[in-house]
Order: sequence, then C-alpha cells, then structure tokens
Amino acid sequence: LGAVMPYSIMRCYSPSLSVNNTAIGYLTQSCERTNVRSPGHAEAAIITEAIIDRVAATHNVHSQVVREANFLSSDAALIKPYSKSMYTFPGLYKKMMAVGATSTNGKEDGWASRINSTIDFNKQHVGGRYKKGAAVVPFEYPVGGGQYSAMVVVLPDGSVAVHHSGVEMGQGLVIKSLQAANQELSRVLHQLCEGASDEHGNPKQMSTLPMSLFQSAGNSSHVLPKHGITGGSTSSEGSVDAVVEAAKKIADMLEPFVCMLFGSEVDAPEDDDIVSTTATAEDDVLGEYASLAHTTGASNNNSTKRQLQLLRSQLRRGEFETHTLWARLVALANSMGAHLTATAMNGEDSGSSDYSIYCVGGAEVTVDTYTGAVVVDRVDIMYDAGRSLNPAVDIGQIEGAFIMGLGYVLTEENAHHDTTTGGEVSGGSTWNYKVPSIRELPTQFNVQLMSPGDLDRWLLVNRDVVAASKEDGVKKEDEEVTTQATTASKSNGGKGLVMSSKATGEPPLCIAPCLLSAVRQAVMSSRVDKDLGGYPAISVPYTPDKVVRACGAM
Repeated sequence: LGAVMPYSIMRCYSPSLSVNNTAIGYLTQSCERTNVRSPGHAEAAIITEAIIDRVAATHNVHSQVVREANFLSSDAALIKPYSKSMYTFPGLYKKMMAVGATSTNGKEDGWASRINSTIDFNKQHVGGRYKKGAAVVPFEYPVGGGQYSAMVVVLPDGSVAVHHSGVEMGQGLVIKSLQAANQELSRVLHQLCEGASDEHGNPKQMSTLPMSLFQSAGNSSHVLPKHGITGGSTSSEGSVDAVVEAAKKIADMLEPFVCMLFGSEVDAPEDDDIVSTTATAEDDVLGEYASLAHTTGASNNNSTKRQLQLLRSQLRRGEFETHTLWARLVALANSMGAHLTATAMNGEDSGSSDYSIYCVGGAEVTVDTYTGAVVVDRVDIMYDAGRSLNPAVDIGQIEGAFIMGLGYVLTEENAHHDTTTGGEVSGGSTWNYKVPSIRELPTQFNVQLMSPGDLDRWLLVNRDVVAASKEDGVKKEDEEVTTQATTASKSNGGKGLVMSSKATGEPPLCIAPCLLSAVRQAVMSSRVDKDLGGYPAISVPYTPDKVVRACGAM
C-alpha cells in the first residue's frame, strides 16, 4: 500500500482530528495480495471511520455527531488551491442528510431522520433479537493524471476511427472516447448550420453526428507507442482528453472548407448553370491545397469551385441531413488533398489534471444478533462526477465499485493457514471465500450524481468564499446565481477537468465503510443491552461469526 494509506487517512476531516499516520512496513507469512481497486485508499477509509466510531462510543454519542463536528471546512489549510473552489462535499452532505439520494412519493427522505429512526427502533427493542444501525460517511479521493495518447482518423466516406491508448475493461472508456470525438467534430456542423434554413425559412437546427459513424480502432502500441498504464481511475478521462485534442485538430483542418461554403463573394448557381466568378479570398485556400489535390488525382480548381457552389446552394436551402452534410464536407476536403488524421496527448490544452473527488455514502442495516446475519436495508450514494460524460456509465461504475467494497467489508474473508503450513490461502474457492450474492445486495440502492444545477450553484458560492469576499448579511438571489453559474463553473470547475467531468472508477469503493459503521451502531446497541460495553473490536470483514460474537450471543 506504500504511502497511499497514511496519506488518505482522515481526508474530509479537520486537521485537528489527526493520527500518527507514519507508514510502517511489516513482514508477514501471508502471500502478497493483488491491488485491484483503490489500494490504500479503501483501507484508509476503514481505519478513519473506525476511529470516528470509537471516539463516539467513548463519549456515548452517535458517530454522526463526531463526524459533523470534525468535517473539513472549505478554507482549511489542507485543501489545495486547485480544489478549494471545487470543494463540493458540504453541499453533497447537506443534501444527503436533508432529502437523501432519492425522494419517495415526493416526500423528503433524508438520512438525519433515518438515523434517528434506527436509534428509536433500538430503544423500543431493548434486548431484542434484531438491531438496526445507520451511518453516513464522506470520502475525498485525490486524483492525479497519467499519460495517454489518441489518434482520430476521418475516412473518405465520413466514418471516424478512434485510436486510444487506454484499455477498455468495462469502465466505459471506449464509449466515452467515441462520444467525445462526436461532440468535438459535431461543432463543425454547428458552424455550417449558421445561416442555413429549412423549407419554411426557419433557422436549421443541426444535430450531432450519428454515433454509428464512430468506431473504436483499439489501442495498438504500433499506432500509439507512448502512453501510461490503465489504472488510477484516470484512464477514461485521459484517453478522452487525448481524443478531444486530436478531434480539435481535425475540426481545425475542416474550418477552411466551412469558410468556403459561406464565402460572401461567390454566388450560388441556378439549376445546372456554371457560374463564372471573380477571384476571392477562397482562391487562396484553394491554392494552398492545389498541389496536394493534383498529387491525389483531385479535380482542378474550377471544378472544385463548382462543387463548392452547388454544395453551398443546397446547404442554404436546408436540403442536407446531418449525415449527408458531413459526408459532403469530408468528400470536399479529401478532393482537395486534406489529410484528416491527427494525433494528440492528453493535457495539451487542459493543463494539470490534479483534483479531488467528493462522495457521500449512507447505509442502513438490520443485524440478527442471534446469527450475526447482516441485511443491508438501504444504501444511498451522492457523488460529484462534475459534468458526467455518460451518466449511465458513471452510475454503473459507482454501483459496481460500492458492491465490490461491500464484499470487501462484509463477506470476503481472505483466510490463511498458520505459519507451520507456509501461510497459504485456505479459502481457495467460493465454498470458503464468499463473494457477494444477490442476497447480500442492498434492498434499496440509490445513486445520484450531483446535478449540473447544484454544481453550478455550489461552485459560484464557493468561488465567493475562496475569494474571501464574505460580507455579513449578503445573500445572492436565485436569479443572480443562475446567470453567473456558467462563468463560475468555467473559472472554477474547468481547470484540470476533462470536459468538466470527474473519474468514477475507484472512489465509490472507499465509502463502503458506511456499512461497517452502520453494523457497529447495531452491535453496540446489542452490547449495551447486555452490559458488555460499547465499541466492538471486529476485524474486517464483518462475517456472521464475528458479528454474532461481538453481539455477545456466543
């Protein structure tokens, strides 16, 4: 785990709540485990929340009281300058406690009330078999960028091949890369749309290019030899950033041809008549590609100019569909020798990709104190993914990461033989090693990404805080917030973020300790009923045998 774990302990909490987090190495008889997701960060989150719960038990209060008393403020020294204005955690937590990640029948379903309900349930069932627990935990995940490259190729028929250096392993890297290329190249069509009208004389609304035109060409090192590893939750955004940079270069290559289509001095032809024209600025552009056009067997300048005139006439009449217009534009560029291929590295335009991700997870559980069985009644997750490139993909990543964390903290016991037999793994099959099944999944599982509106409002408010322009009694009206939100998000939410998005691969696993804290609340209630004391010392994972012993039933 190296220096990652001590670095991540107590993130999202005040510097005053500090621990001796010096990294120490130990030799063990067990084999080394493979780092898969959030190595070090997940363990740091488990340790952090265990400390919070132990402090709360010592003072005989709910752990949420201790958490709220020690949250990191937006002007705390530990927040780096680049992330101060994007410290969205307070907004996430406030919304989670007030209304939760979803609403039931339009009613507020916040976690403040849910926590109180579990406390009331336990008071009403003193000495009872079933106990409930609930907790809401935060996590801040620091992200640093890797090195990724991409190549975008526009083929003569208008189809687009996207080469990316990241490896697709189910995290949605390919679809996000194709979406990014589509979004960037479609802006060329939006330029063409200016001045075009439909048959009724209304401005023509141009849609984005069909996704069917875009195909992933894979990640061969023969094509893109310079790139980093696929890991650290940044592969998708790093690849997307490189694709965007390459697509921008393609869009720039096509801009001269867009200018030709709307040159003011060349009149549109009538029917099939050849229109004679005088020299214009577009002749300079034609001349620039003349040598390339001849070497590729393209038509001469006069026939190419006629093609421009016909294309312009049809465009102004709004006769082209998106696909056809794009194909004609690409054909025009190719006929004049344009080489519509570009490569790029991530970070060429966006700069540093260092930033922090904030997420909040709430869990409510029911513990059978006779058997140690844990039923996860509900899990809510609120996550700041910035402006998600693909919400469906990101929510799937969040759900998958959390369930992976659920298995880590509740079911997956990595048992070993004793030292006399070499410390080998004893649970080598699913008979002994229990991955989560459908029975372990939360009965109700809600994931909500921070909405663009909430993000804009919070960035604007936080920008004012960071600027130290705090004025007592001054409160911005909603209209002012709305009108200034875009400016705030660009100035504070854009630096270092790829298309204003954030990673989603690993951070959600780090809020799985909300399950542990919820189980501890239930177990502590059972222990208090039996005069066994408060805080239970249970090693992770919280398997039924450990839970039932902690409850004092064995």
